[in-house]
This record gives sequence, structure tokens and C-alpha cells, in this order.
Amino acid sequence: MSKYQHITEIQENSDLVTCAHALEHIPDPIRFLRETTHSAHVPVGSLVYPEAPLERYALAGLLQSQSYGQYLSIVQKSRLLTIAIDFFSVLSRARFQKVFPPLLLKLHEHLNFYASASLSKVAASAGLDALAVSEEQGAIVSTHTGVIRLLSRKR
Repeated sequence: MSKYQHITEIQENSDLVTCAHALEHIPDPIRFLRETTHSAHVPVGSLVYPEAPLERYALAGLLQSQSYGQYLSIVQKSRLLTIAIDFFSVLSRARFQKVFPPLLLKLHEHLNFYASASLSKVAASAGLDALAVSEEQGAIVSTHTGVIRLLSRKR
């Protein structure tokens, strides 16, 4: 089995392109989807299935606050303290589905956050027509509450 570094290396036509839990990590998801799906080997009418996590917390305000930044600076000075607080943060999310202060909020290095509408708009901007979109609830241990699934077709 061969490994490909880029979709343009594939010589066979692709009727289905999946992109699961990747767009939230990519700085320019529209460009990525456009380049990926507009390869010569992804014909018009091919199905494209992007999937992204639903994020649990509205964190923007807290993460940008000066006090949270100061708190993190203090915690990170001790490796053992960081590990202990991280452990109790995961435990509180798993047991109570909530993060209690002064615990840690994790974002899993996500650059983008999606709702059904925004994922659909990203796909449309990349030249895809949305066929169906759904949100499925599920995860309780991480910051994700589930996934957004989008089935689309290349124009």
C-alpha cells in the first residue's frame, strides 16, 4: 500500500473524499478543501464528507482574560502541579460535565470552531454543495459535545 503526501499524487479517480477532524486544525480551511477537491482526480459530482467537532464551552472571553493568563503562568512553573490540575480538570469534565475554577480548559490546538451553518459555508466557499448536515451529541470527557457531519457534492 502506498502513502501519498498530497491528493494530486493519486492517479485514480476518487468518488468520495473524507476530511474528518482536520479542518479545525488548518489555518485556511476553505483553501484546503478547494485544493483537495479540485484535483483532476476528484470529478464533478464526487461526494465530500467533512466532519468537525462540536465544542462544549464558549471560552473566548475567559481564555483572553488577563487573570487566566496569569493563572496559567503560575501553574506552568510546576510540572507536578500542571499534571495534577490537568487530571482534576479531565475528571470534573467526565464526572460533572463542567470545569470548575481553578482548573484547566483545553482546546486541543483548534484554530477554527464550527457550527452546522459555518461548516456548510466553508464547504460552499470551497465549491461544494451541501446535501445534508447533522449534529450528533455524544462525547462527555473532552471539550467536545459531539460532531458535525456534512455530506456535500463537488460542483
